[in-house]
Amino acid sequence: MGTFIGALDGLVLAQASATEAPEVDTLAAFGLGLVLLLAGIGLLRWLLPLIERALCRDLERTDEPPVWGGNELIMMVVVIFIGITAWYTLLQEMGSPSPIDALLATDLALFMAVGVGAYLATLRARLLTPPPSPGALGRALGLGSSGGLFKPLLFAAMTLALATPAILGVMNLWPILLQGIGREPLPQDVLLDVLSQSGLGLGIAVVLASFVGPALEELLFRGFLQPVLRGRVGIGGSIVLTSFLFASIHGLDASGPVFCLSLVLCYLRERTDRLAPSILAHCLWNGTTLMLSLAFVS
Repeated sequence: MGTFIGALDGLVLAQASATEAPEVDTLAAFGLGLVLLLAGIGLLRWLLPLIERALCRDLERTDEPPVWGGNELIMMVVVIFIGITAWYTLLQEMGSPSPIDALLATDLALFMAVGVGAYLATLRARLLTPPPSPGALGRALGLGSSGGLFKPLLFAAMTLALATPAILGVMNLWPILLQGIGREPLPQDVLLDVLSQSGLGLGIAVVLASFVGPALEELLFRGFLQPVLRGRVGIGGSIVLTSFLFASIHGLDASGPVFCLSLVLCYLRERTDRLAPSILAHCLWNGTTLMLSLAFVS
């Protein structure tokens, strides 16, 4: 659904296997993955606390509790399912769908789900006694925190940079684990759809995959879902469970690296009490991965 982690790695492994012995490829990928993973963990362990103290020490937090709950989340899931199903049904009736229609259908369904969630949360807030203060919905979503965004966004970019070696390490190790259980990893269909485009279609696909999709996914997972889970299973549990659910919608072939990326995004949401840092990090990852994929196949 817009996250391309693991797809580029799958393409690289597929081409490498055509020219080199599979056991050599596997050993090299395992060694590289392990080195990158350990390097990334080391960077996060030693440098991230320093960056936190420099950029997050004076951040103002609201820690506004969500004015929505499990019922609203269930309705949002239903809207996503109905939206995607209805869109594909309409496309089938109109003729052969375009490869980017999967992206468009998903983003439209996410947009509708976010709108329904906000509407239902507003209705619930009106029934509360006493009513929440003005702007409570935005603050609970991480959109209404006071203070500037420069430091939180810089913190997001630097945290993602520190975490990138670890995520890349998992990208190399995950296909090996899948092969160990008898599953041959494949690139995500959504990435192949984007790479099949050219001209205006490619531009639209890049915008949807690099900006629109990530922003909507962050609103859904880090905006609506994570705060609700935090109130039920605590900070650590909400980060792990949100990441598990986020990874599960991207399929088994990409779920390992996606889970690691989601841990970073959830951490940014929790540490800054803002949604903008996780949106920026998600857009940066998707956009960079997509550009590298386009350069690789061109």
